[in-house]
Amino acid sequence: MNLNQYMRCLKQQWWIVVLTAVLGLIAGAGSAMIMPKSYESQAQVFVNVANPQSVTDLQMGEQFAMARAVRTRR
Repeated sequence: MNLNQYMRCLKQQWWIVVLTAVLGLIAGAGSAMIMPKSYESQAQVFVNVANPQSVTDLQMGEQFAMARAVRTRR
């Protein structure tokens, strides 16, 4: 089969090409609507103050970490 024969066949059967493309689009859109979303996530971060000398150091470290977390949170 050469290129001219192939193009003649496509011209005669164009509706099959269009129909399969439309059915593929419908099937893809339908499956995208039915499938549950899988990109949702949660994260939890533990902040530790290295080698605290007193309770005040712990409190200051916690306040610093909370201030940074609130500032960078979107």
